[in-house]
Amino acid sequence: MREKVMKALHQTGEKSEAKDSIDIGLCVLDCESNRLQYSGANRPLLRIRNGEISEFRPDKMSIGLAPVHEHPFTNVVIDTRPDDIYYLYTDGFSDQFGELTDKKFKHKQLKKVIESVAGLPLNRQKEYLEDTFYDWKGNSQQIDDVLVFGFRI
Repeated sequence: MREKVMKALHQTGEKSEAKDSIDIGLCVLDCESNRLQYSGANRPLLRIRNGEISEFRPDKMSIGLAPVHEHPFTNVVIDTRPDDIYYLYTDGFSDQFGELTDKKFKHKQLKKVIESVAGLPLNRQKEYLEDTFYDWKGNSQQIDDVLVFGFRI
């Protein structure tokens, strides 16, 4: 994938070119073995199991040309259970500045919000997350794309 992104962005490794890259979390679910494979490029995976949150940390590198030496990405295999909920998300929510505070929402606060709504149906979680984001942002300009993707086993 890294090579394809570099090709699409016409990156050759020259020091003068842009260092564009992609941060992504990727999951593959095998329903027969009840296993989920996760690999992250600067984007973590959260799991809620029995009301408790677990974070699977990403590799600290992007896909595409990076200024440091690149290594293969870690593949994490996770045994799933019925009713597990998993979340992948961009950094747009946690990096958003609030109108009242002029501070970022932050990753830790986003994890707390996700943990607090995990017992709700997914459509209600979506509504709560949207309301939380827009209440925080207020009239501040949105600075990045925002995506929170949740799925239940």
